[in-house]
Amino acid sequence: MDGSSHPYAHFPTGYGELRGILLADFNMPTHRWWTEVNQSFETIRDILCPDNAGNPNLPCIVIVSTGTHALGLTATNEVLECVAFGSLTTNRFLEVFWESIARAQQNGEALVIHEIDELPILRFLFRLGSHTFELRYMQSRDLVRNYNEVTSADSEFLDTCTNEVKKAVQRLQRVQSSMKFLDEYPVHRRAYYFIRAWAVARGLYCPEHGGLSPRDIIRLLQQPPSVPIIPHLADNSDLSAVLCMFYRHHLSCTTLEDIRPSTAAAAAECCSFRPNVINWTGSWLQTVRIELVRMVNEIKGQIGSPVTLVEHRHDWIDILLRLKDEPLRQKMPYPYFIKINVVYIGHSAIKGGKWLSMIYNKLPSLQKAVEDLINPDPYIRLWPHRLVSNNTDPKADIYEGCFILGLDSESLSANIQPIINVCKEWRDDILSNALTVESENFFDIEVTPTNPEIDLLVPCTRVWTRPVLKPDEGTNWPTAHELPGTQPPTPQESASEHSPSDGKRSRLRPAIDVLQRLRHDRRYSIDEYVVGYKDRHNSQIMEKLAADWTSDTTEQDFIPEHRIEYFKQYTEDDKSELVWEKKSRLDRVFSNGRVVDKVIHVR
Repeated sequence: MDGSSHPYAHFPTGYGELRGILLADFNMPTHRWWTEVNQSFETIRDILCPDNAGNPNLPCIVIVSTGTHALGLTATNEVLECVAFGSLTTNRFLEVFWESIARAQQNGEALVIHEIDELPILRFLFRLGSHTFELRYMQSRDLVRNYNEVTSADSEFLDTCTNEVKKAVQRLQRVQSSMKFLDEYPVHRRAYYFIRAWAVARGLYCPEHGGLSPRDIIRLLQQPPSVPIIPHLADNSDLSAVLCMFYRHHLSCTTLEDIRPSTAAAAAECCSFRPNVINWTGSWLQTVRIELVRMVNEIKGQIGSPVTLVEHRHDWIDILLRLKDEPLRQKMPYPYFIKINVVYIGHSAIKGGKWLSMIYNKLPSLQKAVEDLINPDPYIRLWPHRLVSNNTDPKADIYEGCFILGLDSESLSANIQPIINVCKEWRDDILSNALTVESENFFDIEVTPTNPEIDLLVPCTRVWTRPVLKPDEGTNWPTAHELPGTQPPTPQESASEHSPSDGKRSRLRPAIDVLQRLRHDRRYSIDEYVVGYKDRHNSQIMEKLAADWTSDTTEQDFIPEHRIEYFKQYTEDDKSELVWEKKSRLDRVFSNGRVVDKVIHVR
């Protein structure tokens, strides 16, 4: 849990091909990846945690890994969870955080802040190098002063803490319990990644919206029937034995109590601070059972009884790939679908990503509304991945995708109009959201009978850029603001730096041309650029994301283009450089005006 090392999910001889598939198709990390994570985590500790534990007059902060990060089970496309306890108030820690980040960036650390939420618990999402971390901070002076290891706090002491701190420490203690289990049965690390891959392939893995989560998989693995109890089996056969027993045991569970026994209740929250948005219901249990039946039938058909598992290690690869590649209608065999079509034609990957995330986060409310409408026996399932047509160009300027929910209920065939009405109300809520821009976002929802076109949909692989926050932007989307140290050079400085050797004064392309190139030239990423402009009230220089600049005079945020003073590019390491400036006639975009001998970074 201290983040100094993580046991590696080593695959012994005979499982090399399966390991390769889990690495390539299902984001299983390598030993090298975990080594880099450990180094990044120690760097974060060095940046944010002063060594003041022995001095009661100085702040004390302790950061520990938690969830799958602590257990060494995070996938490479998932965030690495951490929790911090300290003697500072949340407001003061926020100030210290930004001060520490600024110093680290000045010292060359590739540290980028993406999100900050202050309620209900102070939360940070940031990237160091190629790894994304999620950190939550809680104030508890007595905890960090009295315990060198926060997990050693006893129940009597925790009763004196705030409810948030008490729950956080108890969850960390349960993580320790899970770590002991995984250390005792290391084969379960390999089993975890296979089960996670199966759940991803079948649309079951959805921690955000109530589907299978890491903590669910670990909890189910911890139930006694899945523990390898055949001591004479060689290590390279244990994985097959564990998987076979895991699927067959949980297929025998017929109620929520069977699959969530009271003895496992304490482990229910061992692996994440994120509670499931929708608790497991009878409908969801039925979904899981259908997939377990499908898996067990594959095991029987391809492998046979557990006795023959030793000779059939490679059949797990065939099973996984066959289940992964099945058409969508076989994975979701429902008579009706709710299909949410999304189209984004804007130029900003950040704005497009935020809009799609907003829709995704609202899908549970649509699911709940439909479930309430068709009670008492609804069967509705959300496919957790955004989908695109199988012939979609991932680099296309116009993005087209969809989300789907499967519907099965006796009442549907009789009257589907109430569901259509609910969908329209949900659609209107999306259209009225501030992130839905009429000229850039197109959105529609339909209730449709199952049809062959559903089978042409495949998971979307496009990755959308996250926003980058500056110290004075807090939790808000970057807006026009004054940034200290971002004033353009003085005329004297500009003249000395950018004067051309021939002394000629060439025509400077107008700001609108620069905007159009950033928007439409695919070599440029508009999310990397900001516009510097004069404030109309006090003539101070303000900055605004180029992606947010509007040329529509009817928009509330409209700013005349003659007030634009410069364009600046920010690179991934948060360094900036001017690419166009009115006063100095600098132009690195079109190479007109006064230019310097420097290559612009485009992608």
